[in-house]
Amino acid sequence: MSVGTFDPWQQVFTMSMLANGDSLQKGNISTLVGDLAKVLQTDLSDAGFQALIGNSWEVAWGPCVYQNQADNVEDNAMFVAHNTASNMYVVAIAATNPISNFDIFQEDKPVKPIKAWPYGQTLPSGTSFPAGVAIAPGTSTGVDILRSMQDQTGQSLAVFLQSVQSTAATLVFTGHSLGGALAPTLACALITQDDLDPSQWAHVYVYPTAGPTPGNAGFVKLFATLFPQTTAGAQPWQVWNSLLWNSLDLVPHAWNSTTLSEIAKLYGPTVPPGPVIGVVLLAAQKNAQNQGYQQLPSNGSLPGTVVPPDNLPPLTFPVPPLLSGPIAKTFLTE
Repeated sequence: MSVGTFDPWQQVFTMSMLANGDSLQKGNISTLVGDLAKVLQTDLSDAGFQALIGNSWEVAWGPCVYQNQADNVEDNAMFVAHNTASNMYVVAIAATNPISNFDIFQEDKPVKPIKAWPYGQTLPSGTSFPAGVAIAPGTSTGVDILRSMQDQTGQSLAVFLQSVQSTAATLVFTGHSLGGALAPTLACALITQDDLDPSQWAHVYVYPTAGPTPGNAGFVKLFATLFPQTTAGAQPWQVWNSLLWNSLDLVPHAWNSTTLSEIAKLYGPTVPPGPVIGVVLLAAQKNAQNQGYQQLPSNGSLPGTVVPPDNLPPLTFPVPPLLSGPIAKTFLTE
């Protein structure tokens, strides 16, 4: 049995990336589910993949795809992978699909008015529910969709997890970008809604990457109460229950007012801010003003390096392709 060269964190991140296998594809929901299932089967059985992640991974639930009415693309996707050797279950949640207007305008953009926590207040014995817990309305929309998903047998994620829970198994929730906000929020919601009992598992972790802020300081306290940061290795990515993000990534800078203000200078002086960036950030800050967003616990960003572009005229940030893309739509439109 091959275990692969990736450590457990890298393998979990790989599952997170695989959840995006239907991005940019078009079709009805049945077609998209079938396509994603084929992508997962192909990749998990590929010799090159197995050299990295081992040959013990299988799809245990899903994949599930959500498609908003009248759409012909994937708006949300999720599946559960199981490593039969380590007995680790990974709930992998897709990032924003760049061709999904629903993702952009109904899940990414809506950050006001911030919404009081709607998922119950059940907590492990000996802990109290923090005051003032609130999350972005777009994040709540995404979590509601994920909680309502059912696989081909009609089984929801919560029911599936209850059917496989074991004090010998580890459970990890993971997602990138949009998924980096949805994964920690979904994990908390399942617990406080009494759909997930962490005591029935050996460990329950969250591994969010490059996510925007799901909620306010109250939510951060709730998350830290349920998922205390756990460093288990020397490498900066070898940590559970901590947001991993690159210092040059725009998305994790949203929607905290302080970090939003840092975006203009992310790539300067190599790619200095252009005249439009002030307008973009003003709209973003106006959208998030007085909502109290706070980034998830983190050990700090992974440092990025700006590489000067070759054979191009001098650029300013944002570069023209970005202005017509989803980030501009998210920030510029009200």
